[in-house]
Amino acid sequence: MTCNTTKFCVSLVVGQTASAGMVKFVSSWNSHFIAGKGIPIQLSQESYAIQIPPASLPDTDSAVHEYELSGGLLSRSGSFGVDPLENRGDLRAIRYERLTDAVGTFDNIFSNVVSGDGHLLELAILTLINTTERLTQLL
Repeated sequence: MTCNTTKFCVSLVVGQTASAGMVKFVSSWNSHFIAGKGIPIQLSQESYAIQIPPASLPDTDSAVHEYELSGGLLSRSGSFGVDPLENRGDLRAIRYERLTDAVGTFDNIFSNVVSGDGHLLELAILTLINTTERLTQLL
């Protein structure tokens, strides 16, 4: 995959689909029963947690530095590919509308992938690539 627009489109669809899956996972986890304990979401409402004063926590840069000094590795988020519509909110909105018209929500795509089909993921990627290329011609 050498085209930066294609890289961006694949990254966006896969990332948003994975994010939708993580939201479903966390919701399911928080709602499931743990033998001898209960349901996590209900347990959290019973306030077993204690408040930690913000001053007791390191800032982000210090925490990252300490973690890496102790041998931890963090992946840095970065852009993958290039969105040629980055500075055009109007065209990005049209692109998103066309994507949702074609495949619905990223929840739909995730459920389709988990069911073993995956055609919505493929359709979403191709729709995003084709729509981005067409809208780029308007620039």
